Amino acid sequence: MNLPKALPMGAIGFAVALTLLPSTRAAETMPLQAQLETWAGEQPGAIVAAVVDADRVAFVAAGKWAEDDEARRPGPNTFFEIGSISKVFTALLAAQAVEQGRFEWDDPVAGGFASSSVTYAQLATHTSGLPRLPADFPDTGLRDPYFFLTLDDLQRSFTTEVAMLSTGPTDWAYSNFGAAILGQATAAAWNQSYADAMREQVLAPLGMEQTWISGNQDVDTSNLAPGHNSAGRASRWRFDAYAPAGAWVSTTAEMTRLIRAVLDPAGAGLGPALRDTLAVHAETGGPDHMGYGWFVREVDGEPVYWHDGGTGGYRSFLGVQPARGRGIVILAARDQEVDGIGLGWLQGLFEASDPVATGKVSVADYVGDYPIMPQFVLAISATDGTLQVQGTGQPKIGLRATGVDSFTLDGVPAVIDFERGEDGTVTGLVLHQGGRDLPAPRHAAGSLKAPAKGVQLPVESLKPLVGKYQLAPSVVVQVFRDDQQVYVQLTGQPALPVYASAKDEFYYEVVDAQLSFERDDDGVVTGLVLHQNGQNVPAPKVE
Repeated sequence: MNLPKALPMGAIGFAVALTLLPSTRAAETMPLQAQLETWAGEQPGAIVAAVVDADRVAFVAAGKWAEDDEARRPGPNTFFEIGSISKVFTALLAAQAVEQGRFEWDDPVAGGFASSSVTYAQLATHTSGLPRLPADFPDTGLRDPYFFLTLDDLQRSFTTEVAMLSTGPTDWAYSNFGAAILGQATAAAWNQSYADAMREQVLAPLGMEQTWISGNQDVDTSNLAPGHNSAGRASRWRFDAYAPAGAWVSTTAEMTRLIRAVLDPAGAGLGPALRDTLAVHAETGGPDHMGYGWFVREVDGEPVYWHDGGTGGYRSFLGVQPARGRGIVILAARDQEVDGIGLGWLQGLFEASDPVATGKVSVADYVGDYPIMPQFVLAISATDGTLQVQGTGQPKIGLRATGVDSFTLDGVPAVIDFERGEDGTVTGLVLHQGGRDLPAPRHAAGSLKAPAKGVQLPVESLKPLVGKYQLAPSVVVQVFRDDQQVYVQLTGQPALPVYASAKDEFYYEVVDAQLSFERDDDGVVTGLVLHQNGQNVPAPKVE
């Protein structure tokens, strides 16, 4: 089940639980292992999760190492590109500089960058007003988009972009560009390279001796899980000036050291700096607050500190909930998101249940339409004594009973709890997913089925729209159709239907976004523009 959300700028493979827990606790990893197995499926791509619970740690792994090497198994010491989780480390580096008195958070950024009003704090919270990537970012595709960009290039881009910034407060806007500037400017405070400053000031105090930058040719990559995308084996992403935004490579075993530091900052070598990054410093306008480098989300009334990441063939998730003494890191070698698994585990959605508790109920009790919001309805249906759920514009998913009126979704990190009135009749449900609890009243089955939407265009006008469009270095928009229905899928997200308002103009039903397709003088489709949140983001057609 994929809830409507803003569009951003993810036979069963083998699985093995590699546990360091006492045997009485080992069974608790089994539901998480099932989630990893479902993620792995038949496609190549290793995935490893590490969970820390109080003084215990456990590792779970699944997936094929590669199409031509199905026997090799990933484990705690398997390396993965961690992508944007690198921004957490970059923010820690800046916090160390502040702790040592090298600059203040509210100082304008220095370190060889043009004079401006942009501060270190704004860069660490994505509130600088800088774009995700600068206007002069080269269009090199997804193969290795950051490798050839030097510090001179980064400083030149900053000079151009700050000249166009408006004065006064700016809204939150995620920026790889800003993160790169933060890391490079901070390293300059020690007169060191970013890599050297990070090793000495952050990684060494954390005891993370085996974490390194992608592109470093002096390391052994034989235990680096090969990344994968929809086309097969993905190339590694290498970094120079943009390293602070997403360059680090690590293992789940190494990442548990950071989890333990967040759980006990006083006992970590980075105590004061770490605590500084965990405090809320900005608002995103969404379900998350913003620390320095960290997203902060309330789960069961307590803060979870998290970040995710993605490069050409990898996805990652890191989440820690100090109030419950636990955290999770998931590293995966395929461009399929893992956030739902991580947030679901933190929310307790995968905890083992006693099947005896299921009770005697009729599947007919639950059949109906349940509107989470007017444009997104969960349709619960029954077939041969089993239940399925189907969200607007999404495929059917099987439901499995885990208790009286409580069900999990096959292959999806979510739980549905049904509610009953005083007479025992089911009156509604609550969908628990991604740290949110979303209620929906029950309506008769089929009563909320939406009529046909949009303008009906001839198939011949839709065929040229099909293809792939480059929205950002790590985001491809794939457009395909089923007869007269057009679907759009962004990298790491589910396919969603879009509806025509005119020729080459389409809108989403479940999110407030629109697409405009562009053609040249000969009528050939050359690209599209995504309109969302007041932004118009172009994406040239690449195939």
